[in-house]
Amino acid sequence: MAFLHPAILFSSVAAIAVFPQAGPARLQLMWQNKHFRSLLHYFLWAAAMVPFALWRGGAFDTVTGIFLPTFVLFGCVLLADRTEANLRAMQRAFVVSALIHLVGLKAMGDGFMGRLGGTSLDPNDLAALANIAAMLAFGLALTSKTTLQKVGWLVATGVLVAGVMWTGSRGGALAFGVGVTTLILLQPGKRRGTIILATAVAIPLVWAIAPQSYRDRITGIGSLESDYNNTDFWGRKAIWRRARIYISRNPISGVGVRGFETADGMYMKEIGMTGKWSAPHNAYVQSTTELGVPGGALFLLILLTAGRTALRLARVKRGTTGLTDQRPEFIAAMTSFAGGAYFLSHAYFVPAFAVVAMIGFADGVANRSTGTEGPTPGRMPQRPASGPAWGTPGWRSRRYAAAFERRPT
Repeated sequence: MAFLHPAILFSSVAAIAVFPQAGPARLQLMWQNKHFRSLLHYFLWAAAMVPFALWRGGAFDTVTGIFLPTFVLFGCVLLADRTEANLRAMQRAFVVSALIHLVGLKAMGDGFMGRLGGTSLDPNDLAALANIAAMLAFGLALTSKTTLQKVGWLVATGVLVAGVMWTGSRGGALAFGVGVTTLILLQPGKRRGTIILATAVAIPLVWAIAPQSYRDRITGIGSLESDYNNTDFWGRKAIWRRARIYISRNPISGVGVRGFETADGMYMKEIGMTGKWSAPHNAYVQSTTELGVPGGALFLLILLTAGRTALRLARVKRGTTGLTDQRPEFIAAMTSFAGGAYFLSHAYFVPAFAVVAMIGFADGVANRSTGTEGPTPGRMPQRPASGPAWGTPGWRSRRYAAAFERRPT
């Protein structure tokens, strides 16, 4: 069905259904969302660099086939009614979709050298997807109201953790550790102790039931000095060294989206070698090499902006925002992705952009109770239109009181 371009087809249908009904006020809120604008700048820069790409066809296909549907998805998320029920619905949809994908591949026996993989996502990609979904599923378990719902989402979390094991991804295992650590550190006191105890029980159990092949791969992390990633010409360490050459040759425009492999092949021809045209295996290296230093900075801006907002969502005070509870799962999902991105070519990873969109939407939900109807942190409060004139008795207290009432939580 690839010739139908399903992602573009269905995102176009979504845009037709959602955007005309949004109205100018809500479209303006979407435009003002800092997460939307950070992705827009990244998208526009990638599109502008297509004419300079080493492989223009691949760059154009990625911009139109990945960025455009993601951009529409982002907008549809931000245009929804800013309610906590809608936020939970988005979160549930993400988790359930990831479960269907992982369990479906496992049931079909689709794999890559004994590791779970698919036609569109390799084992490392699937591990990143499972990690993000596991953090969101655990967040649903913590905030669900009924015991049955809590148990259901805990079971879903367990299946997603099993999905990380099915992939056999070492980077995925390290990213999972980063995400879980973030989740634990940001929990309230009593809940944190419970989760630490549950984790201490779960880790030995999971290790005991894990297949031997997976345990061998994980224990191999401790002997990376002899691993091919550190010794081989096609290992990650050598690839990252070569990336510095490509960046120095194209510091502004880069080699173009999906151009890293082409640049690697051209360099090998230049030095008289033949062999595999390697992927960058590092999202930060990938974005900088393929989109130049400006593109690498814009990729970091997306992650840092989302991380800052997600950290605030993890620390909200109950009853002071439109959220009924703290939501540390979003920052856990982002740190898990950011950690895994150090080993994976995920500069254009759609599931991560979907989480950024949910973070932007959650920020809008949290700000509803402040009367801002949108995420406007950092905006300087304006002097009230009415009240005592400057310098007259009572002007300072009235001014500060009004500013405090308008300040986003």
